Amino acid sequence: MNTLSKFLSLLLIVAVSFVGCKSFTNGYNNDPNNPTDSPPDLMLTGAQVGMLQFMEAGGARLAGMWDGHFTGSDRQYVALNNYNVTAREFDEPWSQAYADVLGQTKIIRNKADNLNNRIIKGIAGVVQAQTAGMVASLWGNVPYSQYGDVEKYPNPKYDDQASVFSSVQSLLDASIADLQSGQGINPGEKDIFYGGDTSKWVEAAYTLKARFYLQTGEYQKAYQASQKGISTSDNDMMGAHTGSVYNGDMNTYFSFCVYDRPAYMSANQAAAPDIFLSSERNDSKTNDMARAYFTYVYPNYLGDIYNSGPELNFVDNPVFGLGVYRGFYASNHPFPLVTYAENELIKAEALTMNGPQQSLSDAITALNNERAWLRNDYDMGSWESLLSAPRQYDDYVMADFLPGTGMADVTNGSGTAQDNIFYKIIQERFLTLGGTYSTFNDIRRTDNVLGIPANKGSKIPQRFLIPQSEVNSNANVPSTQPGLFDPTPVNQQASAKIKASIDMSAFPNYTMDQLQKIRIQKVSELRKKVEGTGKLDGIKKAYDKVMNISKK
Repeated sequence: MNTLSKFLSLLLIVAVSFVGCKSFTNGYNNDPNNPTDSPPDLMLTGAQVGMLQFMEAGGARLAGMWDGHFTGSDRQYVALNNYNVTAREFDEPWSQAYADVLGQTKIIRNKADNLNNRIIKGIAGVVQAQTAGMVASLWGNVPYSQYGDVEKYPNPKYDDQASVFSSVQSLLDASIADLQSGQGINPGEKDIFYGGDTSKWVEAAYTLKARFYLQTGEYQKAYQASQKGISTSDNDMMGAHTGSVYNGDMNTYFSFCVYDRPAYMSANQAAAPDIFLSSERNDSKTNDMARAYFTYVYPNYLGDIYNSGPELNFVDNPVFGLGVYRGFYASNHPFPLVTYAENELIKAEALTMNGPQQSLSDAITALNNERAWLRNDYDMGSWESLLSAPRQYDDYVMADFLPGTGMADVTNGSGTAQDNIFYKIIQERFLTLGGTYSTFNDIRRTDNVLGIPANKGSKIPQRFLIPQSEVNSNANVPSTQPGLFDPTPVNQQASAKIKASIDMSAFPNYTMDQLQKIRIQKVSELRKKVEGTGKLDGIKKAYDKVMNISKK
């Protein structure tokens, strides 16, 4: 059993122990079931598992349904898909963030301070900053400066969103200094992400700084941080899954789609499966078909699986014994937390927003770095050969983005090279970072530059609601709470900066009907290439096994 699965039970005990506490943002030291007397390295593992759960579980599924990657297709997930939510829907991700991560990392950092273990303090600081920054991204104003000290602050105040981001940046700076000090006992394998490799943690911390500067629209600072960020995909922070134990070490998406709630969530009305196949994506220098099928299974080959339309590709080796069909949501597929690809795309966007010609050339170089990773290092299973569709991610040059003449001109001559480059970068982020909170953040901070259709009506949700558990327990919850469609202050500022430089009116604006027509045409064309070869027969066998599991 790997380190992740060994400590998952610890996480579940810790999480359950907080139910019924006064507030999910305080009271951590008063729970007798919480192992606060454990050594900090053991507690670190539990906090890391908690962060992985927060980033990969129910909140991420909800964000993915709202940002065009998934579709709620059955029972309560249909209501969630259509934005019919109550405050209780957000109890789980809030608890995961505060109880399982933020409260625990504060204790860990205090313990590490007492032991003069700056290495563990630095790792815990990065985990805390990573989680706190995402909480601020999702909810806006949140408790931060007073959380966790129940004796002094029984009802922690709500800090404004910008100040939380500022505190996160300061914490990352302090954590980098701690990690570079070399002081303390290294946690080794109890660090489930990097095995105690402090140089990798430092790079991840700089990429996180870049991520949150991008969120706040501070492009020069985002670029500077990205220069010291993750330098190779070998240093990616990934949530490892061996995939063999249900409720243990399986990818959370796989567990949900196959064991927990079969048919509740698909991609049959989502935009991402169609954008993967669109002409704006697959220009003369790009063939993204294999990655599309690695991420989604399109129904033309199989008939319907759960629903009429694409499904998440959770075909998988450990469970089904069909390794060649491995998918992005397979039980053993790792979950991306902070990556080289994200770092290069942050760098590309930051340079694009600087505007001058040289900055745009450098932005194209950064985008090409991410495309080189797709070309050379991205694991797509065997989908290239199965589909007879070799991957293609050739380098772009400035001429490709010139309005009217460039092959990557998405504005049909009405925009600028800067507009076209920006669109391609955000589109790449949308497809590469799918399944994570980052794409939901992108839609909101860019004012939906890609024109992703709303699931219902004309507006996409702009935030998570303050959870009911917090409303019931914290007297400092604002009396007037923002609604689901109220933009956060930071996103308003960030989108204003983008609109001042980018002509968003020049970009394509699809309806779901138009996107689905593109998908049907492209899938039919591809099917003709492999029909009769027998290459895809095993997929149906794999999904038959899925159906057998889901009926048990």
